[in-house]
Amino acid sequence: LQASFPPRDLTRDRIPLDDYCSLEDNVCLDEDLVKSVLDELPRQKAIGFHGWSYDLLQTLSAGDDAAVFRSHITQLFNLLLQGAFNNPEEWSTDRIVPLVKPDGSLRPIVVSDVWLRVLGRCVARHLAPKAAKALAPYQFGVGVRGGCEVITHAIHAMESMLATDNMGVPPEDQWSIQTIDFSNAFNTIGRASIHAALRTTFPGLIPFFRFAYS
Repeated sequence: LQASFPPRDLTRDRIPLDDYCSLEDNVCLDEDLVKSVLDELPRQKAIGFHGWSYDLLQTLSAGDDAAVFRSHITQLFNLLLQGAFNNPEEWSTDRIVPLVKPDGSLRPIVVSDVWLRVLGRCVARHLAPKAAKALAPYQFGVGVRGGCEVITHAIHAMESMLATDNMGVPPEDQWSIQTIDFSNAFNTIGRASIHAALRTTFPGLIPFFRFAYS
């Protein structure tokens, strides 16, 4: 488990202190968006370190009588996005569940705290239109409606055509489909690089990024 979760490289991950985020760049969530995310949370999901669950949040935020609770959640999320807190460990402490694979190796499952998972869903929905443009044309998972289904159907269609299209073609010129299995990348991507990308695409997220990762 320690090999899968190496410590951060403090030299590589040093984040500049001269951040500037204008009011125009601020990410500010509204109560309607937060309510829609809470209403659509999946049920029976794993509980993080502090014991909160999606089911509990949905119960507390359901109905007109819960308007005050939803308002407080919205205010809390916006304060987090502004980097207004100084206790990141209280929010980012995760629970690790090591599962044993058939070959005897471990597959570590990390369960993060519910609050940041819900906040992430809210931010993703809020920024989806802008993110789709910034990440185009090579990704179909953010801001692209039915993007994964499009890719799946395209691959199936291509797979059915390969036998015919490759007939009589030299091996080096034939089309093929390659699948890739990603490995764990915990702390292997420099946080300074992520900070630089945010600065050019989503500067409104920098206060929260600094709170969580600096």
